[in-house]
Amino acid sequence: MIGEHGSGHHSPENKAVAHKSAQRLFWCIVMLLLSLAIAISPNATRAHAAESATAATADSCNDQDISVCLLSSTSVVTDTSGFDAQISVTNNTTSTLAGGSLTTSTNVLYPFTSRVDMQGWSEGDTHIPTPNTLNTSSVPELAPHASTTVSIHLDAASTELKAMNSWGPKPLLLTYASGKSTPVKVHTFLTRSSDGLSTAQTPALSITTVLPLTASSWTVDDDALVNLVTKSRNAGTRSSASPAVDKSRLSSSANSIITLGKEAKEYQQQQLDMLNNHPELQSVADPDYLSSFPIPPQTTALMQPSNFDITAYSQGDADAYAKAGITTEQWNAAAGLAALRESTGDEQAPGTSVAWQGQGAWTLPALESVKDAGYSTVIADSEYEANNSSVAHTGKYVVPTKDGNVTVLTAQRELSRLAQGKSTSTDADGEGTDAGRMARFMAQSALYQMEQPYANRVLMVTFAESGQNLHAADALMSAMEHASWIKLTDLQTLDKADAYQEGSKASVSVPTTSGISAHRLSAIEGYLNTLASDHNDIVRFGSAILVQKESSGDESGDTSQSSDTQALARGDASTVIDQSNGTAAAWLEQLKSVQKALALHTFTGNSTQSAFAKASSSLSQQLLDGVSITPSESISVVSETASMPVTISNDHPYPVKVSVSSQTDSTIIATSRLTEATIPANSEVQVTFTIRVATSGNATARIALLDRNGESFGTTQSTRITSSLQLSDKSGLILLAVGVLFGALGLWRQFTRKKDADE
Repeated sequence: MIGEHGSGHHSPENKAVAHKSAQRLFWCIVMLLLSLAIAISPNATRAHAAESATAATADSCNDQDISVCLLSSTSVVTDTSGFDAQISVTNNTTSTLAGGSLTTSTNVLYPFTSRVDMQGWSEGDTHIPTPNTLNTSSVPELAPHASTTVSIHLDAASTELKAMNSWGPKPLLLTYASGKSTPVKVHTFLTRSSDGLSTAQTPALSITTVLPLTASSWTVDDDALVNLVTKSRNAGTRSSASPAVDKSRLSSSANSIITLGKEAKEYQQQQLDMLNNHPELQSVADPDYLSSFPIPPQTTALMQPSNFDITAYSQGDADAYAKAGITTEQWNAAAGLAALRESTGDEQAPGTSVAWQGQGAWTLPALESVKDAGYSTVIADSEYEANNSSVAHTGKYVVPTKDGNVTVLTAQRELSRLAQGKSTSTDADGEGTDAGRMARFMAQSALYQMEQPYANRVLMVTFAESGQNLHAADALMSAMEHASWIKLTDLQTLDKADAYQEGSKASVSVPTTSGISAHRLSAIEGYLNTLASDHNDIVRFGSAILVQKESSGDESGDTSQSSDTQALARGDASTVIDQSNGTAAAWLEQLKSVQKALALHTFTGNSTQSAFAKASSSLSQQLLDGVSITPSESISVVSETASMPVTISNDHPYPVKVSVSSQTDSTIIATSRLTEATIPANSEVQVTFTIRVATSGNATARIALLDRNGESFGTTQSTRITSSLQLSDKSGLILLAVGVLFGALGLWRQFTRKKDADE
């Protein structure tokens, strides 16, 4: 490193105005010297312009009428690297663009020394002359929506690169001109390293890079969910068909329905490759995610299980989470360590626990929540210091809470945003591609080193939890490993470094609000209400519907399974025997564990996962719907009384005991109201209701299931009853007797009456 670029004007007390004033004076002198000095030859090697039939592969760059996108570049120039770049030009208009030119230029004498100037340049607001042309390439005529790619190559021995005799970040301007159109300019960077320069060396800037090993793309295996509820005969053979599938499941049987899809597994392999390729890259792993690896990798630290959003939890009602099936015991530090030991099979496996930030900021209530859960260290994202305008510093705060200190390790804002595939601002026109962001990252990190070259600092750069382009991250890690001004360190080094702030000063820096919008908090409350209803349904099923054998003397429990003649008829009596070896209570606990896991995954990371809330509702619904009434055909009644048979089915692996109620909508046709039934596992039974008819007519009987507390559940069925009343029973006999009596009386009168004289 060069001492002259790392001392005089790098004091933290310098103001932006002072920087700009110094720059104006500096450039007046430079431009005067340039007019008298030798001119750097603009004659560069003519680059090849290859027209492409497809649009340029630039992330978010092609959103202008005429887009110029940096697809790749040599972001760090050394004495042997040369300079290469690929730049796309895209016509997004409906008119043809005339042939033009693309010019790449820089200023070999200008090193950025102010973050204000660097940000201003990236947004096109700071004017910095770029008199040194690296390359000029012709661009062919472009039809509407056509694109072309320009390739640039300069040898290391080229005059243009040799002229860069001082290290540091420099402006790089891409200018596309076509006909009478306004030139399109893109502002980016290149950084000349100290390699090959006879300059004084200063200590490298320590940077800790962290890759979170977690997933936001868990999926729910609907078939496994059904099998769990019904204990299907095929459940045991289904998963054994594909060992790879079994490997991708969470280790706990309660979480076996939560799986990783094909794309998630491919992403997982890319994460492994990246960790193997870059030993200095630190990893903080979700212990549940670790269990999905065929062989869990070595990790630096553990985050909370399922990457549960503690920041949102601390903003809500802990009782509401408990009612939804989420307790501290599921996501505390002890739970994470237990999950690690289960996934590795090593009961003595050590693990360092840190809490990863969710969608909200680490407020004091959030820090107190993690401290209560056994975490002493948290990792904060790049927005923790959003309002901090100081020079780059060690990303460590020690914040006092009522239960002790919590160490907050903070990601450096600009560097972490760039590493995660985000631009530093929406106006930064050169940061719409991975190459543009890497160029800015390397320039920004060089600036930080030059600000305080002898200060002992450790910066942290975190990659994204989800949606991270790992190919771009891999390239960035390689660039950092070869940068002369960067020293990659581990998480322990950052944790042991002197805190930037501690005590009362650190408390002042803690965000006072979580930053979670009222709309988001309302959505979370809605999910909690849904999950609480699901959890309550499962508890109710166990206490008021399921028959749980409490002792060996519970004859009803034995009878309900051992006397299942239907199982014998189906030929799956062995299934019933296997089920009898377990207990209904154990099965119920399994169901509760699944619902708890689904609830926990609903609040994963920095977003809510609605699919898991839906799966929780599906689980409770299947459980209640597994006991059902078979619809009956219409019944015709020709007497005062009749019987109405009703079939009750139980699709579950253990017996249930319910009440069945019947009620008609007529006063002339009624049924008996209530009867009880115990239905064996995977069976059905028939109960009978008595119909009583007063006269001919129609009625609808509504048949419902009630739990043992008298609360209805399941789907109500209707049966149509039609009465065509005929003589029967006592009323019929009385009418018949009266008829016989009147008949006899008539005959008697016929034979005993006196005849008239004229008859």
